[in-house]
Amino acid sequence: RRLMGKVFFRVLSWCPGALGLFLRQRLFPLYLGSCGKKVLFGRFVRLHGARSIHIGDHSVIGDHVLLDARRGRTGSPVISLGAGAFVGTGSRLRSKGGKISIGAGSSVGSYCRIVAKGSVMLEGDVLLAAFCVLGAAPSGRSAVQPATRGTDRRDNWEDIVIGTGSWLGVRSVVFPGGRVGRGTVVGAHTLVRDRLPEGAD
Repeated sequence: RRLMGKVFFRVLSWCPGALGLFLRQRLFPLYLGSCGKKVLFGRFVRLHGARSIHIGDHSVIGDHVLLDARRGRTGSPVISLGAGAFVGTGSRLRSKGGKISIGAGSSVGSYCRIVAKGSVMLEGDVLLAAFCVLGAAPSGRSAVQPATRGTDRRDNWEDIVIGTGSWLGVRSVVFPGGRVGRGTVVGAHTLVRDRLPEGAD
């Protein structure tokens, strides 16, 4: 039965066109901890630890997205998306014992990477441009210019919070302990190690 379920899920994930969208909208919620109304799932979406994934109304999950909640507590909201959240093509949200919370109206651009050993929280109406990295070292880190100075905290996890209405530019990186204040604009190719105040740009 478990094998049949995996095969069915893969076929459903592959199914193209309007039919595929319709079937995934109807059937993927059966796998999840909870799922709101009119949620759209693209093709080749992977849901690991699906019972610990919770998605709000009118959210959109793009093609080739990975939501991996296997290492969180079973049944608890390990990965949660608020109403109207968007996760772009190829993005990966992965729990490594922590929780990821994407607030209502927030948008995660294409090919972003979010890793949580503790808590990673995007408050409401946050915008991550493409290729942003939260909670993990990017490849080619030497090419990234730091937004703030301080000790590298990758090995000593502290929570990440991205405040309401903040924008992170293309290939921005936020390490554990990074905090971005409400309404702050972070330029492309910047690295956030500590705290950025509200309204900064």
